[in-house]
Amino acid sequence: MPIYIKHSAMIFTFMSLLFSQGAGKDVVASKNVDSFQLVVTAVGSTTDTSVQAALLKGMLLGLEGRRSVRAPEGWSALSNTLACSTSAPVRQHALALSQIFGDTMAVASALECVQDSSVAAAQRCSTLSLLLGQQNQEASQLLKVLIDEPALTLSAIRGYAVVRNDEAPAVLISRYSKLNAQQQRAVIETLASRKAYAEALLEALKMNQIQPSA
Repeated sequence: MPIYIKHSAMIFTFMSLLFSQGAGKDVVASKNVDSFQLVVTAVGSTTDTSVQAALLKGMLLGLEGRRSVRAPEGWSALSNTLACSTSAPVRQHALALSQIFGDTMAVASALECVQDSSVAAAQRCSTLSLLLGQQNQEASQLLKVLIDEPALTLSAIRGYAVVRNDEAPAVLISRYSKLNAQQQRAVIETLASRKAYAEALLEALKMNQIQPSA
């Protein structure tokens, strides 16, 4: 029977009961396996993104500090759906859980979402930000392509500051003159964010390849 939870107070009461810490370590681990399965069922049984986000956040709290945890049954299929949710918190929590569960398919789905021009720009930007926040190198390699999409240009520029990428100075400096004032400021800020980038910035300033706007 589908599980529907409509109120925040009920959600957190539900989560606290599921992830009780009062038992011994082995018992808690065993209970958590069953608890996570219940939560996955609950998330998949509702289309209310606020409920989904709260349940997923509860799972993250229950797994805090843990890595390489066995994924609950059905998680892989569910996470693929959640990866393209219209809710940023749902996407963020789902991807973070997939990292803990070692679900490479979910990360691949998020990368596809970032590259899909039919997906809303805001969603692509937030998914990109999440991937970069987890130091995803594949996402970093996409920046040199995404920077040429007007709706993603600013996010791509700033993305180079999050994950070190040896291509960043050349990519940013070569496009500087074609960018608007806000984007140009972002380029300078990004190049100043890392020592390796800053050296290229100083050289570009000397060569007048970059001229800071007033």
